[in-house]
Amino acid sequence: MSQTTINPDASLVTLINVFTVAPDDQERLITLWQEATDGIIRHLPGFISANIHASTDVSQPKPPPSPAPAAQPTQPAQDTAL
Repeated sequence: MSQTTINPDASLVTLINVFTVAPDDQERLITLWQEATDGIIRHLPGFISANIHASTDVSQPKPPPSPAPAAQPTQPAQDTAL
């Protein structure tokens, strides 16, 4: 089995996708992602390799939701009186 090494000095991009799914859906996600990689992604220009890792602790809770975006300043109300 070959091993992929991420080299911080290489002039490549390493993309790490993290998916959070229900424990019962983990195997299905892995299968679908592998099929997409084999059928489409590996044929795209520049593709070098893919590694798919699965958590051995599928009971991990979901991460907390992302914080809400910062509130935008509001415009002062315009006087519509005649």
